[in-house]
Amino acid sequence: MLVKSSLLLLQLLTCRNCRAMLLLHATDAQALCATRNVGLEVGLKLSRHTPQPIQGTCVLAQAPRFCFSSHQLTSSLSRRCALSMMAHSAELETVLSTACAAAREAGVIMRDRLGADVVETKAGFKDLLTEVDALCQQAIEAAVSARHPSHAFLGEESVKPGVDASSAALGSVAESDWLWVVDPIDGTTNFASGLPLSAVSIGIACKGELVAGVIYDPFRDELFSATVGGEATLNGEPMRVSKATRMQEVVLAAGSPPNPRSLAPALRGVVALSPRVRTVRMIGSAAIMMAWVACGRLTAYFEPDLNAWDTAAGAVLVRAAGGRVTGLDGSEFELRTRTLLCSNGDTHDELLEALTDADAIALDPA
Repeated sequence: MLVKSSLLLLQLLTCRNCRAMLLLHATDAQALCATRNVGLEVGLKLSRHTPQPIQGTCVLAQAPRFCFSSHQLTSSLSRRCALSMMAHSAELETVLSTACAAAREAGVIMRDRLGADVVETKAGFKDLLTEVDALCQQAIEAAVSARHPSHAFLGEESVKPGVDASSAALGSVAESDWLWVVDPIDGTTNFASGLPLSAVSIGIACKGELVAGVIYDPFRDELFSATVGGEATLNGEPMRVSKATRMQEVVLAAGSPPNPRSLAPALRGVVALSPRVRTVRMIGSAAIMMAWVACGRLTAYFEPDLNAWDTAAGAVLVRAAGGRVTGLDGSEFELRTRTLLCSNGDTHDELLEALTDADAIALDPA
């Protein structure tokens, strides 16, 4: 049963245009999670652009489209939670609905208070906090607690500043059955300055693996959402990554981190890539930059030091929209990954190589 089911799943995942999802019960999902031990992911060399036909017959349930490209396929087979998530598809839809509603509720608070006074700084004078950050997080957490009381919740405003504190906070909840990873206002400096370039970011993980993401930009009333194996949407309409294939076509975004140890490599990357790409933008919100990669406005975005709440939602969006998300060392992105390159996929390897050559892939020494 294991091998037969595994092969059927493999056939589904190799068709990037497949508009169906295999119905799995929890017991089947647990068994199929062993596919990585069967070794199905080894040696798969599939064309990124060539659909692979499904042979034979199988019973399928209508569901959002699978959009796995070849580099996503091998990693998806080795993700412990991808199949368990499918077994909980009904709950996942409820979770996504809650996330969308909570993001919109927090967005109303943001929209009404743009330009709020800074109440304190956190890690340094560039790392700002307003009273609205806490209000938005409270609204989101209340919505989650009301509908999903057993779910774990990790919000930026509940964690002390610094890498050690954020890593410890994530580690304490990372393996929860369901985990909400929330940045109530991503882009607080923009928000406090009256710049309408900030967003609510809500990522949802199952046993440490990201399964859903929602980013809401209240100033443009744009709701970006996606689930693993589902379709990425912008205000309910399908979205896809940029079609750029050459470096000269790349519209690149870069982070402007507050920590000098991360700012220096970010600037080295900008200097190295600026002559090779169409343009570089520093927008000041990881959530917005990742959402814009997912919908094709940007080709790629990189930053050398980020927390899970900055990237969790965006990683799901970019992958579901057909893009690629890795660490700056090229490793597969996961919740604990602190460096980031997300792109449309076609330009990813060349960007990684250029950033590596520029010594822009890790923090400078203390």
